[in-house]
Amino acid sequence: MDDDFVLEFFRKNSKLPARKFIEAYLGTKAFFGEDMSRYRNLADMLTVYIENIDKNGMREAMKRI
Repeated sequence: MDDDFVLEFFRKNSKLPARKFIEAYLGTKAFFGEDMSRYRNLADMLTVYIENIDKNGMREAMKRI
């Protein structure tokens, strides 16, 4: 079961465009114990994946990985 912090984060941020959501997620130290946005190209890669899922659905997106 997710704790209140996690649920609140997703409630507040789930409607953001993919890139903004990913930046918020990666930048939240409580999830990973560090600011993951500092890793080069991670946000770019995740944005491509999320936009592919949004556009084509999960099943099709998985075929492209």
